[in-house]
Formats: sequence, structure tokens, C-alpha cells
Amino acid sequence: SDLKDLSIEYCKVANLTAGAFRGLRQLKNLTLRTHNTDWSAMTLEVEREAFTEELTLLERLDLSVNNIWSLPDGAFCPLHSLEYLNLTRNRIRDLDKLRFGSSPIQ
Repeated sequence: SDLKDLSIEYCKVANLTAGAFRGLRQLKNLTLRTHNTDWSAMTLEVEREAFTEELTLLERLDLSVNNIWSLPDGAFCPLHSLEYLNLTRNRIRDLDKLRFGSSPIQ
């Protein structure tokens, strides 16, 4: 696929499973905002391999407003080109094990 920008908003997504974005090798910008914060019982679970090596061109990832409580260790390691990550308006409790591999993100 030649898709470079993908924005998914106001969809009640509960899980980002392994390979959720498989085949999107040209993707540079991804926004996923479920607005689950509007429904406190609804959370977004992110599996460790939701972001695969196929997303090596991804530069911007916006996972804000999803009611994410935790992120698996190394979830962002395959995102070697990641420059921007937005995790605002989530309920993440612990970022001690959050790694970014060789990404230039600051």
C-alpha cells in the first residue's frame, strides 16, 4: 500500500493486536484516537508486536485520548524513524520499561 497518512478517530477500538498495521510499509503518520477517555470503562490494550518492522518509515505516532493504562516493554522498538510520539490523555502508570530502540525520538 502507498498509504502515508492514516487517522482513525472516534472508533471504539479496544485492542491493537500483533501486526495491526501489517502491509502499511509507506506509512509516515499514524493517528489513533479512540476517545475512550469519554467512556471510563473502555480502554485501549496495545500488544507488544502491534507495531512491526514494516513500519520503519513511521515518523509521527499519536496515541492520545485512548485511555491506555499500560504499554508493553519494547512496543515502539521497531519504529526506527519515529520522531514524534503523543501519549497525552491516557492513564499510563509506568514508563520504566518503555524503550525506543534506535529511534531519534526525544
